[in-house]
Amino acid sequence: MRPRFIIAFFLLSSSLLFAQKTVEKTVVGTLLKGIKVDAHNCFKIEIGTHASPKIRVESSIDGEYSDDLVISVLEKEDHLVIRAGFSPLFKNPNDKLSAHKVISIYLNILVPEGFEVDLLGGGVRTDISGKIKDLKVVLDNGICSIRDFYGNAEVSTRNGNIFLEARQAEVESESRYGQVKSEDIEPGKSKITLKTVNGDIYVSKPK
Repeated sequence: MRPRFIIAFFLLSSSLLFAQKTVEKTVVGTLLKGIKVDAHNCFKIEIGTHASPKIRVESSIDGEYSDDLVISVLEKEDHLVIRAGFSPLFKNPNDKLSAHKVISIYLNILVPEGFEVDLLGGGVRTDISGKIKDLKVVLDNGICSIRDFYGNAEVSTRNGNIFLEARQAEVESESRYGQVKSEDIEPGKSKITLKTVNGDIYVSKPK
């Protein structure tokens, strides 16, 4: 099956003064099982769920090259692949300051309850909540925060800290060179595995 772009709704607004760009895309995901997010170019991502068959992706981009940045939404088999990056027509000026001219890319994603979520990133901060069937997060230096979560999850980082807030779950936590601080969580159907090499892990119950 050839990948194809599907965009049901597109809203774009730009501000020359602040070099800010806002993009919103909504896709009907009745035949989809989940999403795969490439977060390497992102500063922060929030993922939540709602009782709707629609997948909504909202982004806010700041920086001098904001007009050259795009959020691609690509349907591949039974998953939606979401990626932030530069337009194919963008020509890098290759100056020493270019790396500082893109300040941040922020994504807010809403998916149907019971979806699968697969996220891969570097230094992105992730905030995840809701009813997700299977969650998989792999980060380098990024921080992963999970709260009000129902479902199975596997989270691994190299240097980033991991925060989990859950009422009921079977939780396995392991930090090779960091520390693990965990409150007693009531046993539940959800199976959550948290692993990091150098980061710390914090597991707590909702206040």
